[in-house]
Amino acid sequence: MKNMRKRPMTTEELFDAICKILKEKGKLPDILDYGLATHNPVPIKNYEYGLRNKLDYGGNEGIYLDLWIEYVADGKRCARDLGTFKTLSTDDEAMHCMWKIYATILSM
Repeated sequence: MKNMRKRPMTTEELFDAICKILKEKGKLPDILDYGLATHNPVPIKNYEYGLRNKLDYGGNEGIYLDLWIEYVADGKRCARDLGTFKTLSTDDEAMHCMWKIYATILSM
């Protein structure tokens, strides 16, 4: 019997699933300090959404890759946080590694 989901996946569960797949594929770089899901998970009730990101240097340390989804609900544009990947490294190679995480997610 198939494991049928009785409720929508949350934004936290989606981020955790992404992390699990990246780990299984060996695509989480050694420089990564953490991948942390949002602290305010919400149910994802629409399967038509776009994955968005902000890859940038932190205000005082490291590089952050923030992920969120955008979608339309009841005629309004909505955005919901998924989570953040962070490294304390700040060199060019670290920036390329963080970008590769996002590229890998997009190709899943």
